[in-house]
Amino acid sequence: MIQKLVALLVLIPTMAGLSAYDSHTKETGKRTVEIQAGADTIKHADGTILLSVDYKFPTIMIEGNQAATDKINTYYEGVKEQFGQTVEKLLAYAKADYNSRTKEQLAYWNGYAVSMQYEKGRIDDKVISLVNHYYEFTGGAHPNSTRWAENFATNTGAHLTLKDVVKDEAQARKDIEAYILKLTKSPQYKDYFFEGYEAHIPELLTDNTWYFSDEGVVVIANE
Repeated sequence: MIQKLVALLVLIPTMAGLSAYDSHTKETGKRTVEIQAGADTIKHADGTILLSVDYKFPTIMIEGNQAATDKINTYYEGVKEQFGQTVEKLLAYAKADYNSRTKEQLAYWNGYAVSMQYEKGRIDDKVISLVNHYYEFTGGAHPNSTRWAENFATNTGAHLTLKDVVKDEAQARKDIEAYILKLTKSPQYKDYFFEGYEAHIPELLTDNTWYFSDEGVVVIANE
């Protein structure tokens, strides 16, 4: 089992077999991603903070291609709606938790928190890559956090899978896994892993854990 491989972003500088997505321009003026931020603090009637919320959601504009623009933005409208449902659920849990505590237990109350933050990866004529940082704290020993990525074809607005951007998916996976394994053997990661972690490296790469940056392909390794 992997002991920890948290917040590690593995840049794959060169990867054989990439399709046309490995060549791109940086003329991004006609393809923009605006990140809209917001925050909220929901309190109990006595003024105690029950739930802290903050978010950064993207809005896409692809000039001259309304269909692709609408397709991606419709997807993120759905993400916003799901996040709102998560906020409502966590608020209900926080209220129940707070109201069930004794006076002594309330002295240790820190409030719940949830955050969803998007940041830009690569934005150009071929691909729009975005990375989501999700954080949730519900009063336990530690918060939970994860990252995932979303990639879209600029011309159609369609979600891209690894299969869409490489010529040979099986070989690409082997190359990426070999590169990650090589990194884990480097001195900087000494004592990071349990015995036998190597068998779990293939589990890291999914269609939600890779994205394009301007430097190459990045693989996210969550905890």
